[in-house]
Amino acid sequence: MDLKPPFKYLIIKSNTNIDKVFLEDFFKGLVGKRVIIEYKDNCLVILHNYIDDLNIEEAVVSLNSEMYFDVWVYSSKICNSEKEFNDNYNLIIKSFKKINSEERFIGEKSLTKNNVLVSVNEDIKKLVLGRYYEDEEMIKILKMFFECNMNSTKAANNLYMHRNTLLNKLDKFIEVTGYDIKKFEDAMTIYLIINN
Repeated sequence: MDLKPPFKYLIIKSNTNIDKVFLEDFFKGLVGKRVIIEYKDNCLVILHNYIDDLNIEEAVVSLNSEMYFDVWVYSSKICNSEKEFNDNYNLIIKSFKKINSEERFIGEKSLTKNNVLVSVNEDIKKLVLGRYYEDEEMIKILKMFFECNMNSTKAANNLYMHRNTLLNKLDKFIEVTGYDIKKFEDAMTIYLIINN
């Protein structure tokens, strides 16, 4: 792989017949010229070093509403190695190909929520929790945080931990996973995952 980490990838699928060269050029214009483009599983896959999703999301909305294309785009979380990309991609593509929603720009969180509501399996747990998948201490902290209705003072007391230590651990979890468990939707996703 010629692209150096960290990188992200896009998966683009369409129900309409769109010129592949047009799609390639369109997305290259958004994420830069240094990309790797592959066609896998009847989808266009673009690996890139562009980290900001905002312009990509706006372009997808424009592509669908103004140009009347029928396109869905998944934007991955940041991958730090080729192995991480392969593991992540193989889990994501199965779910992404089933998506047929009004939402056209689909991020990690949207796809995960869709999967969580359908079923939680060990692969989804590994994908979402990442390095915390086998971290019994963090799982215990998260469960207590949720049992205390996300009240950090009460959770810290029940864990015999200083409140600032608890908050630091929760902030690190948020930073590493990208799921802000202080917000309802992300908290619900993590709650369902760790309690399934």
